[in-house]
Amino acid sequence: MADNAWIQSVRLARGPATASAACPEQEEVVHLFGELRVPLLRYLHGLGLPVCDCEDVAQDAFLALLRHLRAGKPRDHLPAWVFRVSRNLALKCIQQTSAQRCLDEDCANAPDRAANPEEQAAHSQRERTTRAVIAALAPHDRQCLQLRAAGLSYRAIAGVLDVSLGSVVACVSRALSRIARATSQEK
Repeated sequence: MADNAWIQSVRLARGPATASAACPEQEEVVHLFGELRVPLLRYLHGLGLPVCDCEDVAQDAFLALLRHLRAGKPRDHLPAWVFRVSRNLALKCIQQTSAQRCLDEDCANAPDRAANPEEQAAHSQRERTTRAVIAALAPHDRQCLQLRAAGLSYRAIAGVLDVSLGSVVACVSRALSRIARATSQEK
């Protein structure tokens, strides 16, 4: 769903009585939506959701956030809260539909048009190697790496996955080491 369409759905969800006056909760959710939408969609797609389902899950998570804030619940670590709720909704969606991972290879593998064919081939090989290493990671390590790539702090990742901070640090470090070893062996 486009940004404006989502914002309009939030306004409609508020009801006609408050349609003209913006509430602070709505403004906070709209602000977070602007900040987190793209990294959240990347993370959800990395979990194995099709792109169209990623949009739906993200929308549901932000509507849940609006309800959460309106209910006067805690406002601590809202970005981590959004990622955690999104993760849970995505896992439920995957479980219900038995969705298969469908990566958009066309966009991810688009070569740099300014590079010569040899550079393009080297780039493609590095990318294939990196993807293979990431696919071979333990699921927990892969999730930590995806959340870190989405811009979450180690502490926020620990909150999303409900694990210790040390576990997150170890997982990300282990994943990055494996990627570095695989790409350095290529050279």
